[in-house]
Amino acid sequence: MPRNQKDATFDFPMLLHDTAGNAAAGRGFVGAGARIIDLGASRMDGRVIFDLRTVGAAANDLVTVVFQLSNTAAMNAGLQNGGAVMWGDVLVNAQSADTVVPLHQELGVTNEISGTTYRYCGLWIIIAGGTSAAAFNAYLVKDA
Repeated sequence: MPRNQKDATFDFPMLLHDTAGNAAAGRGFVGAGARIIDLGASRMDGRVIFDLRTVGAAANDLVTVVFQLSNTAAMNAGLQNGGAVMWGDVLVNAQSADTVVPLHQELGVTNEISGTTYRYCGLWIIIAGGTSAAAFNAYLVKDA
């Protein structure tokens, strides 16, 4: 049975991003602050659920959102990338068409890579081309 947003509980502490629009690369934000979630010391499997409202799709516009992991609370060392989504122009987004909004997309994630469990997670947003902004919400939903 395919998963959909009806089978997920969205808790504010699991909100990874809610900023109206990112015009430059950087950490995912909730309100006015960078969002880093403490997953604890155990393995976590789950999904990041993205609800994209706006994104540029002109020539070479590209937004890449990376699910990042670390064992430092500030996420400033030992970073591991745990998956990514790409939106924008078909020529650079690794898809077969320009991104169409609104878009609901899910990314399966875990905090264990090559036998190492990472305690902290957050999103890193990369803006390329002429893209002026991408507006989206992103939630982490842990599997039961």
